[in-house]
Amino acid sequence: MIKFKLLDSKALAKLIGSIGEARVKLDGEVQVACVQVIGQSIEHRNTTPANALLEVVSKHHKATVVAYLERFGNFAWDRKADKLAFKEVHAKDALQAAINMIGDAKWYDAKKPPKVVSQYDAAAMLADLFDRLRKVAKKDGITIVNAPVWRDVEAAYNAAMVKAYGEGEKSVQQLAIDGALEARTKGLATPAQLAMLAEHFGKPVTQFKETPSAKEEAVIAEAKQFGDLPRLVAQ
Repeated sequence: MIKFKLLDSKALAKLIGSIGEARVKLDGEVQVACVQVIGQSIEHRNTTPANALLEVVSKHHKATVVAYLERFGNFAWDRKADKLAFKEVHAKDALQAAINMIGDAKWYDAKKPPKVVSQYDAAAMLADLFDRLRKVAKKDGITIVNAPVWRDVEAAYNAAMVKAYGEGEKSVQQLAIDGALEARTKGLATPAQLAMLAEHFGKPVTQFKETPSAKEEAVIAEAKQFGDLPRLVAQ
């Protein structure tokens, strides 16, 4: 059995206050150490003190310290080695200029802490993921490998979002329409996407494009098998 004694309000407030004071002191000491290891990386090209610092900070603060050191020092995180490596950003004679750049920036502000949540919205998380994936796909020079897999997953995602939010959610439907239009301009639209576009614009699938390409004709022909035009994707 665990021995437990309930503190009175005054004693508890004193304990919490001392924790706050200790945290402020520790934050200040970590700040001094961060600036010093940054200086070491510039003046002596030395990353050893920085990695030693990471060994003693809380694991919850490690990513924040790394972000701070990478921002102001000669550091880059080496994932394979799981430590900071040297990356020249500042010349040896630029120490003072580099320190001046730090200014009032504090290490604990280098990375935003995660939001405290008690539950996770799967639909919201997927929406965020797909939004980031779509932005990546639109970047110049980016080639999507296994494009059919992406299109199938995207179609299933669109259907799930409409089911989650209801067909009255215009933003979700418009997102699907935009994706289908972009796929069609590239000749990559799925039968389900063509059917969705045909319904959206009030045209039969076979007449959605006056002069479809040979590739699109084949896709449209395949879409006929779905019969009645689906709301979003073929079930």
